[in-house]
Amino acid sequence: VQNTPRSNALYDKRFKDVSEWSDYARNILVGNGFNFFSFNGNSNYDNAVSIYGYGTDSVLSEVTFMSFLGAFGGRLNKSKANACIMLFDPDFIDYVDEKAARLTSRYKDRTNFIGYYTDNEIQFRWMHDNKPGIYLRDWLSYGDNEDLPRAYRYAREYARHFMKENYGLEPTIDNITPEMEDALLQDVCEYYYKIVSEALRRHDPNHLVLGSRIHGCPQQLRQVVSACAKYCDVVSINVYHVWEPNDDYFIDKYLPWT
Repeated sequence: VQNTPRSNALYDKRFKDVSEWSDYARNILVGNGFNFFSFNGNSNYDNAVSIYGYGTDSVLSEVTFMSFLGAFGGRLNKSKANACIMLFDPDFIDYVDEKAARLTSRYKDRTNFIGYYTDNEIQFRWMHDNKPGIYLRDWLSYGDNEDLPRAYRYAREYARHFMKENYGLEPTIDNITPEMEDALLQDVCEYYYKIVSEALRRHDPNHLVLGSRIHGCPQQLRQVVSACAKYCDVVSINVYHVWEPNDDYFIDKYLPWT
């Protein structure tokens, strides 16, 4: 549902507060056979707990979105740099820990809560290589423009260090090989999933870490899927464009990961 002046006006006319909407929405969901509810941790839903049906025969299970990297990298120009460069901003680890501590306090004692999506559809790489992604060739090219977020500089230094320490090579574009690009992708993905999953488990050991809802090109990348599987309890994948599972679409694509 989109927030528009019309939808907001209809909401205000129909419901006196979030709690009243919560009761109404739950009855619709349960009455139509749904058993699951998910949202992105918006604080406006703090008073909507009745939607889950505590104390009733039909309790809805729930998950929530953390949007660790998505929110932290929100100020980045996505057309010029991949959001993953924000992983190396010095404030990222503290940001993740603070956000995990704050949001898990709402859920860690809920018995019908399943777990946390760490993010939504991070584009570690795009289907077409002309878009920014986790590539040495991109990260080495970032300059010293003071108008750029400092994460650009940290990503560049990380790429330089990666080539020197792992391959003993000068960090120049001419020295890059496809194998190095794949190794960088693996390294960065493992770093991301390790940081966010450890933060969640540190503050809530009772529930599952559900991965980052992998979508598009990343779901075909061994480095992304294996890194998620290494650190998360569940590898969540978003699939669109098909109405129901079928052998051609699902088995052929996902059998290698099982």
